Amino acid sequence: MNFLIKEFNKSLENKYGIILVFISLILLICLSIISFTILGIVVDEIYSFSLMQVPFNEMLGVIVGDVHPPLYYFIFKIFAKISIFTNITTNMILVGRFVSILPLYLLFIVILTRFRKNFGWLASGIF
Repeated sequence: MNFLIKEFNKSLENKYGIILVFISLILLICLSIISFTILGIVVDEIYSFSLMQVPFNEMLGVIVGDVHPPLYYFIFKIFAKISIFTNITTNMILVGRFVSILPLYLLFIVILTRFRKNFGWLASGIF
């Protein structure tokens, strides 16, 4: 009898976890749509865009005293150079938003693969 109760609880946890993961996916898609359709610029983005105009060595001197992680600016700069070189887009707002939202998609992939495998659906959904 205890075995059946444990299996039922495990099944119920899986269902709740899948529902939470699905809700997370919907929210991630909504966040992406909002990020790429509402192209207003906030003050923080203006600072990031201005840093994209200076060379790497000057950029390093400026971002040392900044509160944001320097790696973000380097990744942004690399993606900006790639997008301009490949002629994907010259709109730095889109590139900046893509670089900002890319870690969320990578985290979601890790949650669906490694995290779910090790901890189950419910922990993945909560995470």
